[in-house]
Amino acid sequence: MRPDSVVFLPRFETLCREVIAPAVWPAQHPLAVGQWGCSERFAIESAQRASFEPVTLPYAWGPAWSTRWFRLSGTVPSGLRAQGPHQRLRLRVDTGTEATVWYGATPIRGVEENRDAVDLPDLASGQPVDVLVEAACNHPFGDQVFTWDSRERGERWRSSTPGLLSRAEVAVFDEMVWRLLTRMRFGSQLLSLLDPRSVRAQDLYACLRHAADAVDDADVPGSAERALAILNQGLARSAPGSAPRLICVAHAHIDTAWLWTIAETRRKTVRSWTNALDLMDQDPDLHFMCSQPQQYAWLETDAPSVFERIKAKAAEGRWEPVGSMWVEPDTLIPSGESLVRQMLYGVRYFESRFGANGRQTCVYLPDTFGFPPCLPTIMRSCGVSVFITNKLAWNQANTFPHTSFRWRGLDGCEVLAHNTPGGDYNATLTPKELVRAADHVRGRDQAGLMGPAVALQPFGFGDGGGGPTAEMVERARAGSDCDGLPRAELGSVHTLIDALHEEDEQAGGLPVWDGPLDLELHRGTLTTHAWLKRANAEGERLLRSAELIAFGRTNTEDAWQTQLDGAWERLLLNQFHDILPGSSIAPVYEDARRDQEFVARSAKRVRAAGAGAGQPMVLNTASDPASGVVETANGLRYVDAAAYALGEILSGRNPPSVEVDGRRVSNGLVSFELDDCGRLAHLSVGGGVNLASDRPLNELRLYRDRPMNWDAWDIDLDYERLLVWSNDRPTQVNLVRSDPLRVEWQVSGVAGGSAYRQTFRLDAGSPFVEVDTEIDWQENHRLLRTESTVPVRAERATVGTQFGYVTRPNHRNTSHDRFAFEFACHRWMDLSEPGQGLAVLADAIYGRSVHGGTMGLSLLRSPSHPDPAADRGVNRLRYAYMPHTGDWRSADVDRYAQSFCEPLHLLDAAGPVRPFSIDRGLDDRIEVAAFKRAADAATGRVLRLVETRGRHAEITVRFELPTRSIRIVDALERPISGHEPHEGAEVRLRVRPFELITLMATMG
Repeated sequence: MRPDSVVFLPRFETLCREVIAPAVWPAQHPLAVGQWGCSERFAIESAQRASFEPVTLPYAWGPAWSTRWFRLSGTVPSGLRAQGPHQRLRLRVDTGTEATVWYGATPIRGVEENRDAVDLPDLASGQPVDVLVEAACNHPFGDQVFTWDSRERGERWRSSTPGLLSRAEVAVFDEMVWRLLTRMRFGSQLLSLLDPRSVRAQDLYACLRHAADAVDDADVPGSAERALAILNQGLARSAPGSAPRLICVAHAHIDTAWLWTIAETRRKTVRSWTNALDLMDQDPDLHFMCSQPQQYAWLETDAPSVFERIKAKAAEGRWEPVGSMWVEPDTLIPSGESLVRQMLYGVRYFESRFGANGRQTCVYLPDTFGFPPCLPTIMRSCGVSVFITNKLAWNQANTFPHTSFRWRGLDGCEVLAHNTPGGDYNATLTPKELVRAADHVRGRDQAGLMGPAVALQPFGFGDGGGGPTAEMVERARAGSDCDGLPRAELGSVHTLIDALHEEDEQAGGLPVWDGPLDLELHRGTLTTHAWLKRANAEGERLLRSAELIAFGRTNTEDAWQTQLDGAWERLLLNQFHDILPGSSIAPVYEDARRDQEFVARSAKRVRAAGAGAGQPMVLNTASDPASGVVETANGLRYVDAAAYALGEILSGRNPPSVEVDGRRVSNGLVSFELDDCGRLAHLSVGGGVNLASDRPLNELRLYRDRPMNWDAWDIDLDYERLLVWSNDRPTQVNLVRSDPLRVEWQVSGVAGGSAYRQTFRLDAGSPFVEVDTEIDWQENHRLLRTESTVPVRAERATVGTQFGYVTRPNHRNTSHDRFAFEFACHRWMDLSEPGQGLAVLADAIYGRSVHGGTMGLSLLRSPSHPDPAADRGVNRLRYAYMPHTGDWRSADVDRYAQSFCEPLHLLDAAGPVRPFSIDRGLDDRIEVAAFKRAADAATGRVLRLVETRGRHAEITVRFELPTRSIRIVDALERPISGHEPHEGAEVRLRVRPFELITLMATMG
């Protein structure tokens, strides 16, 4: 027999829906409405002057992405008033879209599908009402229609008038009835989760039944207080002492762009943050955590009065600026230096606006698609010791084993890390969500921790913003000490951070995760919108070279730094985790293209100004001396270049000429030969062992690419079975250039319906064969890859990452290995056995694989959602094959990979620029991450170095500019205790494996 608590459970929701909910708003009065269409955002001054056309409700309007202003006006009738202490008058407005309510010239509240009520100042019986509503014709997730949407909603958002103004009124709100409604639903939802035969379920059912019986359907307001008191008795049964403690912090995750553009994000920020401020005014216990300084910077311009309210709440310690980074970026694709700049610009902004309340203690990346092992190194170098995410809960196959742990980075340093167990940064604090969070606390047994677990639970509508609601806050209070639930506690993110440190101390060190935090999902974001990934890499390189040349001399200008700051901020903005990965709508990429052009233009302008007028010189932004072939006005020339410098064109040694014998090409270092299909039939070091002996290299393969979910985001494991084309048939193969310094063979073909041309280039003195691919990509739901199988026996491959390398399995022994079938790689990947190996170098191609001796690069994808034109059109891709003897270190694979990605090129300049030099051991490699002007001192220069081979090294750094002193500082350019300034222009350093070192030189 089914227990009564199961049989009669629906009774409580019926009572809520049909009896209690209508009594929350017992009386209302409609307002007169006028409308005015406007193409601008934040046009309050224009709206105040506009003539409004009267409309009647319901009023359909559009189209999507348009803006409509509504004026709501009238007088509150004398009979519409509060009937007791628990009632008050409120404005209710529903535009069917997102909207901002303005009172005078001040935005005071956002309204959308999750909230429609606003408290207006001086709203009272007999008083006039006159407010403006700025309605954006989009819902919280843009204009998308989802499979779970109702038919009516889907049809409306596919129409030309998806907006629907259905409510504009002043209404009486009964807070006591509302609280009864919220807690009755909370209690019935909890009951549905309990074992119906448990004592707790029977007790809670009895309380719900008695509370329901106490509700007088003829006088709900008059009976609500008694019914609520009965209900609270059932909810107040104390949770056991072992119940986990959930620190519930209000939050509004706002994707800086995704299914909407950056311009709309600026309005979402105003709507969401005024919502939070309004709730904070009502509840002194509510804290709000909020990241992304870029959004704060917009708010300073768009709504300065709101920004001042935020500063006041931050001064109280309740508005928590967190996260440390300029935006919540993708962390797999940007360079290591870009991740440093994310923190440099982010932390400096927060501290400049909020002082001590803006000091950063954590990196908060709830929605980013995996994390590289350099991140703990960078965080520690910036003085930040805690990392918080949610995304590891999304793993496809393998559950991440820890909630709280230590994350060890490349250099061996550790940060405390927390993966929020609720698995949802947009939680609404329902009993189901609270129980899920408690059930997913993991890893405490390994740590030997005693006592209740502590975990963070952000709550508030998000992705598209909106933030917390009063219902969520009420649920937190209802679940604060309730048997059957963890203890929900309205608190601060800093409370959680303190608890992490306490747990770490209690355990004598939390469990350690060493290396990258891979996400077993969204692997396609390493490839989608490949053009933007190339543009980002080019922007990073241009900014590096601009800083080198502009500040590598003593005569600099402040305006140059201002321009570079603007360019860096724009580049960092477009590294947001739904822009750079390629998972946004098409208009976002129209903006991104303009932004990347701005970055390139700004960097080139500053670089040209710093270089001055003069003669062509050779620029090398790689970290090592380089030699190579450059194009000059007089043809090809082989030149030498110092590391990280601009210098005169000096002829280098005369390397052996590149020779052609049939299709065999050799330069004395490397030999290659193409077959009739345009594949590498031969590749060897100096004519030695042929690495293409088992099968050709550079096999182009086109796969069907229709992931189960998340079109732009995902590549599914089974794509490997769905081959639709490969370059295994004869095609056009032609010799197009034969010069002693450079030989090029060109292959033309069609992949599916996309014409491509591959140029195989071998330069004199080069240890690699470059493959320059140009393709007019016109596929749909296809994945283009190049794959090369080599006769090398190796258990693991070595893979470049920001500021170093990691290793990846060359097998799929375990479930973890199997679901690491696509991973992030920077610049190079190598598969070696003792004595020989093959490295695949690539410029801004990040999706890689290795399995059974086959190394693969994902070149292009063609998803249809959310951008149906992603990557279609002409794309240019560069990669190279580098056969070698010995291992990758002895072959200098990493050095050549950087030189391949940052080739020598000519630049007009008034004179050389070489502001520093580094003496190091022959086998050591020190990468120059940046040379820049100090953020706080025009006479200071900052040199950032990183050891990238995982070995100790002794180096001498010599500044060539007039230098008074050198000091080791942190990555935010702050002094480090114990590191005093070193007088003079030279300093000797002992560098640990993968250590990140920032030097501050004072000029003069």
